[in-house]
Amino acid sequence: KGLYFETKVVTTTFGKDTLLLYAEGVYDEHSIGYRVMKWEKVPKAGQPEIIDYYKLLEIYLYEGSTVAFGCNTETPFTGLKGLNNIDQLDYLNSRMNKLAKAMKIGQLTDETLEKIEIEYKQIQQLTNDVIISLRAEKKSEPLENTQINANEPKQLDLKYLINKIK
Repeated sequence: KGLYFETKVVTTTFGKDTLLLYAEGVYDEHSIGYRVMKWEKVPKAGQPEIIDYYKLLEIYLYEGSTVAFGCNTETPFTGLKGLNNIDQLDYLNSRMNKLAKAMKIGQLTDETLEKIEIEYKQIQQLTNDVIISLRAEKKSEPLENTQINANEPKQLDLKYLINKIK
């Protein structure tokens, strides 16, 4: 299941750059523009009165293009959506490595290199956002368990508290 299409790549310097970047694995995400022609409602399992999703049976495809970050969480190339912070950093690191490798090809036009530089800067910002998020999570973690469980002593026992602190 999924969408398959073939296209011609123009024989310009941009087309040649595009093919080189596909070969290096830098381009691996895509976007499409389409209009839904036919669909069916798919009910939620065990709750037929609730629509779980719409299954697209026929679409009119307007365009397909290569993108730096895909947006649909249901596609194989999910960008950062739904990833935990460590997975996000792994993804961003992998993407930066691909971009660095692409810049070393030596056959890309200045325009393409400028686009790669823009994406590289976007990744740096995303990486910074993840780091800020990790720091915020770290600050919000309690230093120690300060709650007393129901099965623990009800009276204030100094020796007990000292042992809990240790």
